Formats: sequence, C-alpha cells, structure tokens
Amino acid sequence: MALLGLAPAAVLPGGLDRFTLPKAAVACLGATLVLDLPAGPLPRRWRAALAATATLAVGAALLGRAPLLQLLGRAPRFEGVVTATAYLLAFLAGTRVLAPAAAPLGARLLAWWAGAALLVGALALPELGALSWVSPGADRGGSLLGNATELGAYGVLTVGLLGAATTSPVTRPDGTGSPWWRRLVVSGTLGGLVCVVASASRGAALGLLVTGVLLLLAAQGRPARLAVLAGAFGVALVSALAPLARSRLTGASPLAAATVAGRVDLWRAALDLVRHHPLGVGPSGFADAVGSVLPASWYGTQPSALVIDSPHSLPLQVLVAGGPLLLAALGWLAWLWARAAWTVARGPALVPRSAVLAVPGYLVVLLTHFTGPSTTLPAALLAGAALPLATHPARSGGARAGTVARALSSRAARAAAALLALVLAIGATAEIALRSAIASAQHGDPRAAADRFRLAETLRPWDRSDIAAAAVHAYAALARSGDRAAAAQGLTFTGEVSALGSSPVLLGDLGSLRDAAGDLAGADRELTAALALDPHNPDLLLRAGVVAGERGELTLAESRFLEVTRTRPDSPDPWTDLAVLYRLAGRSADAAAAETQAARRR
Repeated sequence: MALLGLAPAAVLPGGLDRFTLPKAAVACLGATLVLDLPAGPLPRRWRAALAATATLAVGAALLGRAPLLQLLGRAPRFEGVVTATAYLLAFLAGTRVLAPAAAPLGARLLAWWAGAALLVGALALPELGALSWVSPGADRGGSLLGNATELGAYGVLTVGLLGAATTSPVTRPDGTGSPWWRRLVVSGTLGGLVCVVASASRGAALGLLVTGVLLLLAAQGRPARLAVLAGAFGVALVSALAPLARSRLTGASPLAAATVAGRVDLWRAALDLVRHHPLGVGPSGFADAVGSVLPASWYGTQPSALVIDSPHSLPLQVLVAGGPLLLAALGWLAWLWARAAWTVARGPALVPRSAVLAVPGYLVVLLTHFTGPSTTLPAALLAGAALPLATHPARSGGARAGTVARALSSRAARAAAALLALVLAIGATAEIALRSAIASAQHGDPRAAADRFRLAETLRPWDRSDIAAAAVHAYAALARSGDRAAAAQGLTFTGEVSALGSSPVLLGDLGSLRDAAGDLAGADRELTAALALDPHNPDLLLRAGVVAGERGELTLAESRFLEVTRTRPDSPDPWTDLAVLYRLAGRSADAAAAETQAARRR
C-alpha cells in the first residue's frame, strides 16, 4: 500500500526529468505486490471494451510515421505499450485494494496517500507566492509533480478521495474510524487543497469545483456539509490572496491570456489535423504532425522552440491519436465505468465510494490538459474502485494473501508487472546520464557528452531514437555558435535517428549540424524537409534562409527572412540577417534600413 500511495511523490534526484518514470516504476512495483489478491474475473463487456481500445491504439501506432517508436511510447510521457500497460496494472490493482472485501487494505492506502499529499502540499506552499523549492526559477512550479497543472490535478484527486472519506461516519470496523487515521486523512485533504491553489491552474480549479459539488451531495449530515462549504470558502480566500493564483484565475496575468489564446489555436489545429488524417497520426505522433497545420499567427504568441506533444484536451488527444474509432472505443469504456461507478457511489462501502468520487474532477481537468504517468496512474488506481473484484478479505499478511485463481491476476500478470517496474526503474536512471550529457555538451566537451548519451541509450533501449535526437539537439545548439567539433560529433548519431524522419525539430537540428560541417547541400535538404512539415516555424525559416544565402540563393534567402519579419514582428534576428544579405548583394540602402529595424527591436 505504501508504494501505491506514495508513487505520485516519487522523484529521481539528478535526473533531467526527475518525475515521470520514477513515479511509473514505483506504481508498477506496488501493483505487482497486490495482483495476487484473490479476485473475480473481469466482466466480459469490460474485456471486450479494453480489447477494442487496445487493438485500435496498436493499429493507429503501426500506421504512424514512426511505428515501432509510437507503439512502445516516446518521450516525454511514453504513452505507448510502456505506460499504457502501467495504467492497466494500476487499474487492476485498484479493483483489488479498493474493494469492500479488502477494506483494511483500502484504509491503509488512503493513509499512505494522505502522507504523500502532506509532503507534496508542504513543498507546494512556497508556490503560493510564486516561489519553488523543487524547481527554482520556474514561472509556475509543480512541487513533486514537476508540472503546475499536474500538481493541481493531483490535488483534485486527493481532495475527492480523502475529502469523501472525512465526510463519512466516524465508526468503521476496518480501521477508518480511528482518531489517528481521521486526523491523517483530514491533513491530507488540506494538502490536496494547497496543491490545487498553488498550481494556479484554471482547469484544476474547475475540477475542484466539480469535486466539491460531488462531496456536498455525498456528505452525510450537516457537519459534513458545513465542512465542505468551509473548505470551499478557504480555497476561495487563499486563491484571492495568493498573487499567482489570483492573477491567473482572474486573467490579469499576460501568461494566462496567452495560454487561453494558445489553447484555442491548438485545438483548431488538432481538428484540422484530424480532417487530414481521419485515422489519426498514432500515439505520440502529434508533436511531429501539428506543425503542418499550425497557422503563422501561432508563432507570434508562442515560442517556436516549444514542442507540443498533445493538444491539451483528452478527447482531442484520443481523436488525434486514433481517429473517431478510438474515441468511440474509449467512450464505451467510459460509459461502462460511469455505470459501475454510479452503483459504487450509492453503496455503503466507504473506500470505493470515496475513490470513484475523486475521478470525475480529474476528468474535468483533462478537458484542458493531457494525460501522463504522474497523475493518470493514481487516477487509474482510483478508477478500479468502480469494479471491485476482490473476493474475500485479505489476511493479515497483506498483499501476499494467497494464490491468484483468475487469469488477470495470475503469476504471468505479476511477472509482467515486475518486469515492467524493472524496465521503468532502469529507464528512469537514463535521465541522470542525459542530464550529465547535456551539461558536458554545454561545457564544451562533446566526446564526454557522447559517452553519456550512449549510456542513456543502453539504459533505455526502447527510447534509443529519442535519446539520439536529444543528442543531436544538444550538438546542434553548439554547432549554431560555430563549434565544428560538436557538429562532427552530432552527426555520428544520424543513423540512430532515421526512424524520426518526420520530426521537423530533428530535421532542423540535422540541418544545423550539416551547415556547420560544411555540407550545404545536405543542410538545405534537411531544412527544406523540415519546412515541408512545419512551414511557418520562424526558427526553421531563419536557418533555411542562412543556408540559402551561403549557397548563393539570395532571393530565396530574402523571402524566408521577410516571412519571419511578419511572423515575429518584434524580433531583431530576421532584420539582422537581411542586413547581412543586402550588403552581400551590394544593396547598401536596404542594408542600412534593415540595420535600423534590427536596432529598434533590440
């Protein structure tokens, strides 16, 4: 129970991404230890819906531009076989430990969850004042979740789960009525509320509102209803006093306004992408494909180096990945879950009822956010409460209570879960090597960086191409500053990134490496291919313009620079490049005018 409850708080110190894979590894290990609980079979309709969803998702991945990589799952969320299997294992664990027949285990899980929420909430307290202990310098911290909206989504899950437990009768035979348990759960609920407010996420605020309404409806007795209302008042008061939360929730923050505009543009682009690809672009295919449909206006408000790997909306995320068929299959699963959850929510069992009440608020957050191991794993665990399969109370020995009689919790399932936990744990350590590699590259030691990138590839072989792409990106940054040694080192990774030929970011980086190495024809080829996939990207246009100028194609270079002046009217870079170009062409007056425009924008 400790591993399942504490998984959202797991981090890997020293890693480039300290949050994603460590949480998934801990959650999978926790699931491994409870899958041997005696349990009934998964109902036939559930098996059919899960099989249909999995089949359509696999088919969409195999039809993608990088089939094997998309099937396994690409960084940063690895949402293919790797984390989708982890989600399923978490759900199956929830069907066992959150069942009425396993009430003591459920009570223990809530206690550990409350402890994790206290820790996450305590580290989020400075973020009420726009400070962060975990991610210093970040505009919006995420405590131990690593992302502000993920922090808010975790808070919504926590308030739903623990808040429902605290507003129920106090005398229970399963340990949930003891004073220490109730004090811990109440404290954990407060930690969850801090997470929501500290996240300054409007999606999380809306999710919390939905959760509050559900808690109010489910509260038993006037004191419980007053407690829910008092919590709502407290959240509103703290949100009004906390600078970051107040500015974002009221829309006063420029970042808040830009986020809204960016979401609308992103959703329109996602729908355009679906029109061009009715069967979807496969899991993890959005980042490479979206540039082809993004309008030029997008780059006027968003950083061109920003890589968006999801449309930030669960329905659109599913629709883009696998088209209407995958969305329909997932809708079937959602309908089955809603029917089962309604039955559990009306039942007398405290723990499963609390768990299912926590899920709807999280789903509301996902209307403007994306899934990921940090919060989807605990949400999948709680969702399992809607289908309690445990057949009799676990003995005092805990999760190792006996031999599993059913196929879904067989020894093979436990072995697969243990193997996945091991793979995820080893894969997580690759983030330490990646951080060291990037640091070595930035400090001018490309050979040492290459050794560490190779080590990361060894530790996470299923993500080898993405790691090689990260190496190419690091070396390309050095190459653009004139480091020819870095360019030569970066080009040694080109064979390992061939599976990612549909990535405009990667193609742009390869163009920079070839340019620095003196291969102008190769640079032009890579950058032209990148622009075919992301035609309005100002960074790509600038690089392609420079290469065109070096090749003597001055008219083409000028047109690319001028397009950037329209896309990024406040940037001095295209005007600086135009000034150089005009002087090469002998157009002194135009060069002087371009230099004046560049000076005005500095």
